[in-house]
Amino acid sequence: CVVGAGTAGAPATIAAVRAGAKTVAVEYMYGLGGLGTMGMIGYYWYGTVCGFTEEVEKGLDALGALVRGVGKREWWRREAMKAGAEVFFGSMGYDVVMDGNRIVGVAVATPYGCGVIRTSVAVDATGAADLAFKAKERTEFVGADELAMQSAGLPPRLPGFTYVNSDFGFVNDNDI
Repeated sequence: CVVGAGTAGAPATIAAVRAGAKTVAVEYMYGLGGLGTMGMIGYYWYGTVCGFTEEVEKGLDALGALVRGVGKREWWRREAMKAGAEVFFGSMGYDVVMDGNRIVGVAVATPYGCGVIRTSVAVDATGAADLAFKAKERTEFVGADELAMQSAGLPPRLPGFTYVNSDFGFVNDNDI
């Protein structure tokens, strides 16, 4: 069970299914890829484009999407479905079921109601350590005193350049 299918969870979902694991991804938004798709941050500005990132880039070229974030979201969806993943959109993991010190289930809220996904492996790709926190693992909240806090968006716009990186929301998604 992968909770959060954004920039970390979408590839984790695809990798798990490709490795032979029956995999369910639980995603709050209605698309895979997080800020790289729904947040319209469609380019990898720095780093080496190789391995899985290279596969994504080639897949985007093959799709020929005019809007990069939309194309990327569709590529992630197609690859997850092709590999055999099950994806719960509009859903969130809000608690864990423990057996001693192991997570054996994830409590989820979906548009159809709440339930538990039994799992032998839980991947916390929430971006906020939600599962780790619920499992009573040591977590640390980054607050206003942290110099690295930075909003994801509001960059300069260059004339003739269609790339937009804007903040998606200004709410605490953990406070459901």
